[in-house]
Amino acid sequence: MIPLLLAAGAAALLLQVPAVQRRPPTVGDTLWLTRALVVPPGRTVRAAEWQLGGGGAGAGAGGNAAGGADTSAVELLGKPQVVVRGDSAFVRYPAVAWRPGRHTLTVPGPLLLAASGDVDSLAPASLTIEVTSVLPAAVPDSQIPLQPPAGIVPRLERSPLPLLVLLGLAAVLLAPIWWWWRRRGRATAVPPAIATPATVPVARWEEAGEYHAIAAAAAGRLRRWIERRVPEAHRGLDTHALLLVLTERRPDWPQAAVGRILRALDEAQFAPAPPTEAARLAADAERLEGRLGELERAREAAEAAEAGPPAAGTAAATTEAA
Repeated sequence: MIPLLLAAGAAALLLQVPAVQRRPPTVGDTLWLTRALVVPPGRTVRAAEWQLGGGGAGAGAGGNAAGGADTSAVELLGKPQVVVRGDSAFVRYPAVAWRPGRHTLTVPGPLLLAASGDVDSLAPASLTIEVTSVLPAAVPDSQIPLQPPAGIVPRLERSPLPLLVLLGLAAVLLAPIWWWWRRRGRATAVPPAIATPATVPVARWEEAGEYHAIAAAAAGRLRRWIERRVPEAHRGLDTHALLLVLTERRPDWPQAAVGRILRALDEAQFAPAPPTEAARLAADAERLEGRLGELERAREAAEAAEAGPPAAGTAAATTEAA
């Protein structure tokens, strides 16, 4: 393992020769501090953490190695990058120099990771960079003229006039469309109402074999008639609940007959076999409806007779007071 690491370190030092630059970097330029090495077989290269610039520069491994150097002159700009090309790897650190001159830095050694989990690190390497100033070299700093002040940036005028003009144009264009859409057209002819038969066509439905329809129509007609006379006994109730309401509201009705016919019609509607007696049940329901109508008329006449004398007495008392 030791010869392998020595060979990698020697290759790293050999590949650290900087390329010939046309001009040296200036203050504020982005510098890529690169360290190259030959990757041993079965190893993966990872960049080591480097604390450079500010108060952390020179602290621990990876800081500035040059004695007396200004550690705040060079600062890292971000995370390092590892670029692999064949059997070589390049570890690049983005940095920036804030002061001109020569800066000697100590680049930390990359980490070599093995498949077994072992981690080895190369020795740090020294790197010197030359940074030039952006100011003229022949003129002292105190004699360099200041740049003229920039002119005042005019503030844009904000006016609601364009919005008002746009709304006016939209109103002019959309008003005819709105009027055309909302205009009153020809009145739609109402189709004539289809008169529903007052009675169930029992004979015709019986000839067609519609026994269930006869029972359903007869039960519906009887329930509607009861609902008009007793609103509490509406069609949403089942037969048992409807009979309880009729017992309370209309005790003078023949409860036994009403219950017998309603239950027979329910059985005829949902019987598995065709109810051959549907026509007879429809006739019984019609006769029961007539009988209940007579009882209702008699009850109304009795209520009117009972309410008559008090009304006459009240009228006489009013005349005497006048």
